[in-house]
Amino acid sequence: MLPKPFTKATAVRARPHHIEAKPRRSTKKGKVRLLVLTRQMLTQAVVPVDKGGGTDTFAHAFIDLADRMQNLQLDIVALEPPARNLADTAKVRMHYFKASRLHDLLWTFREGRNPLANAVLLFAMAWAMLRTALRLTRSHQYDAVYAIGGPIAGLAGIALKTLAGLPLIMHFQYTYHFRSAAPAVRALAAAFYRRADALIGNCKMLGTDATAIGMPASRCFAISNWVDQEVFRPLPDRPAKRAKWNVPADATAFFFGGRFCPTKHVDRLIDALHGLRTPGMVFLFAGEGVLEPELRRIAAANPAIRLLGTRTRDDLVELHNACDVQFWGSVDVDYPGLVIMEAMSSGLPVVTSDETMNTLYPGEKIDPAMIGAPRYARLYPPTREGIRQAIRESVERRAELLELRPEVRAFAQRRFGFANALQLLDVIAQTAGCERPRALARATFSASQ
Repeated sequence: MLPKPFTKATAVRARPHHIEAKPRRSTKKGKVRLLVLTRQMLTQAVVPVDKGGGTDTFAHAFIDLADRMQNLQLDIVALEPPARNLADTAKVRMHYFKASRLHDLLWTFREGRNPLANAVLLFAMAWAMLRTALRLTRSHQYDAVYAIGGPIAGLAGIALKTLAGLPLIMHFQYTYHFRSAAPAVRALAAAFYRRADALIGNCKMLGTDATAIGMPASRCFAISNWVDQEVFRPLPDRPAKRAKWNVPADATAFFFGGRFCPTKHVDRLIDALHGLRTPGMVFLFAGEGVLEPELRRIAAANPAIRLLGTRTRDDLVELHNACDVQFWGSVDVDYPGLVIMEAMSSGLPVVTSDETMNTLYPGEKIDPAMIGAPRYARLYPPTREGIRQAIRESVERRAELLELRPEVRAFAQRRFGFANALQLLDVIAQTAGCERPRALARATFSASQ
């Protein structure tokens, strides 16, 4: 069943789905073939813990999806990584383009405060991606173009739609605020969005913003991301996991996963932890980022604060099971970050900000229902006192947090499971005018959990 398209007022009332592009059938009956565009430098052996942002992790989840489906073929156009490439499989083929210097400049100008640099990098990176994608369309037939992430992949997708006549699905992993922009910017964003045959956000806010500037509501969809809940899961022998990660049996262990940057409130965490007495507490930080030197300085003065670097998925699952609470995971107004989805899937309760970390909506309160607050998560002001209150109350609630773990896991299975992937495939199939990919027996079982 298709997710409900947006309405301008509420973004929830169903309307008939309308597709303007002509359907294009796969060359093989029953097989769905997508050309996937992402500007991310996909990692391999190590989960980035937000090192490359949520898009990187989501792109991997979508690639893994092909192995769970009977009739889904993906050709992935992505930025060439500096080390080992992802290996091709029977259902996924990788096609890399070289633009390492552009990637470095994108990181340099990541705050988006230089309009000229933004425009040059947008077009340069999209062109680098488009050249590889165009070469593929000359030798293969695709049902649709699926652009993951943001404006760079979207712009390359628009050009590919124009030149190759393919339906275009744009999937954004970030909510913009164009309805409050200057008229010229709103008009440009509206024209950009309208080139998509389906515009997908991982929350309702994207569609609300897009329809406010003129995108047809019937082409906007909200589909939550998902995580692999066969990987992120409760593990047996929790005491052994705590011993492995040097967490004392009677300590309250806080787990933070994500980029060490102001966007993730790490500057506020540093301020709250600086000078804080931490008897019976352990703070484990997985990730890396621009605030790592400051975090290391307070860790040097307090052995309860430990920096673990970027960890593998197996390590993350063990940390979820060893710790007592997920500490200040990334949140948007109506969307939790993947690090929260992963932790809750392992059964780990959450304490985090009651305000969005999306800098385009400063001070906006988050929707507590998205992470099951107040039962499975607790929300606090993103201030020194608010963060310290979250720490104090977590220590006081340690026994309660342990008892909640099975309920947290069950909540995550309902909200962040494989059923979301099947909803996404519904939208892709209808937009492309082809059969929806069929789940393998194992995937069907996972979706019903």
